[in-house]
Amino acid sequence: MLNSLGRHTRAQMQSSQPTLFAPSAWTLRAWPTVFWHAKDDFKLEFVHLCTNVTREYHPHEQISGQSLWACTNSPNPAGIAWDWILIATDLVALSDPMAIITNLRVLNPSGMVLSTDEAAPYINLLVHGLPWQTEVLRTLGPSAKHQLTRH
Repeated sequence: MLNSLGRHTRAQMQSSQPTLFAPSAWTLRAWPTVFWHAKDDFKLEFVHLCTNVTREYHPHEQISGQSLWACTNSPNPAGIAWDWILIATDLVALSDPMAIITNLRVLNPSGMVLSTDEAAPYINLLVHGLPWQTEVLRTLGPSAKHQLTRH
């Protein structure tokens, strides 16, 4: 259910129940920009919104998809998403660590916005601090693992 602003409530964002729809990671482009001082003590807390599988169980293609997470402790909705690929049973990896999508703009200590390349290490640290591989593997379930072991 959406609140009066058309956003999911915090309880819904934290629910482990699957949603009826899985928004695309590209929806982050429409979210308002959130400025973040990466060196501050303020730690962003993200919850898993959805994982989409874009290539499902085709014999000669690797299984891949996108994962979308949202910040629960920011005054404005902050999100982060990326492509992933299943590379072995129980092993998923970022498809491209330099292609993470987010509405966060990382600020340096002077308050200036960092370039995409300068912000990449901070954004990657956020992703690597999340239990995203567990969520992807949970979404894939045993049928993906079975399909992978058949090749």
